[in-house]
Amino acid sequence: MDRIQLRQLIVDSSLGCPSPPTATADDLFQTYDDTLSGIADQVAPERTVKCRLRPLSPWFDDECRIIRRKCRHLERRYRRTRDPADKTAYIAASRDKHSFFDKKEELLVRAHQD
Repeated sequence: MDRIQLRQLIVDSSLGCPSPPTATADDLFQTYDDTLSGIADQVAPERTVKCRLRPLSPWFDDECRIIRRKCRHLERRYRRTRDPADKTAYIAASRDKHSFFDKKEELLVRAHQD
């Protein structure tokens, strides 16, 4: 978003002018809300966004979840300590996780082929 353009739009709007002395709080709030909503629509128009939820793979079960949690735990520990031993443990767990997931997926593919 162009902040200079946004600022200029606000300055050029009714918000950039002094409010009438007879305006009530409700009037001021309505002016504020209408003006900023109009500027927001002008600067960042509404658009439709499609959200697609992708469920995890059918082979991803509790055993996979436990392995993933363990790997993330080791990653967090390594990022916190920067200890070479923690790095080695994290890398080993990550490799084990990937090979386990590959085997699990392969078993599912074979089961569907039979």
